[in-house]
Amino acid sequence: MLHALRFGNVHRAPAPATRPGHFRYQIECRTPNSGSRSIGIVVVPAKDECLLTIVTVMWLDEFERVAGSIIGATDDG
Repeated sequence: MLHALRFGNVHRAPAPATRPGHFRYQIECRTPNSGSRSIGIVVVPAKDECLLTIVTVMWLDEFERVAGSIIGATDDG
C-alpha cells in the first residue's frame, strides 16, 4: 500500500466524498512484491492539512467480492 501511495497514479476524475467540499481519489499502481498485480486505493485528502484518509484498498484484477457479485452470474441460478 505504501508503494502505491508513493508511486501510483490517479486515472479517473475525483468523486464527491460524504463530507461537503471533500473528494475521493482512486490511486492505481502495480505492486512489486505481489507478482506485479494492480492495486487500487481510495483516499480522501484533507483540505487544509497534510492528512490522507484511506477509505479502502483492493486488488484491481479481482472482479468478485467474498460477499458475492452479479458479475459472471448466469441465468441457471
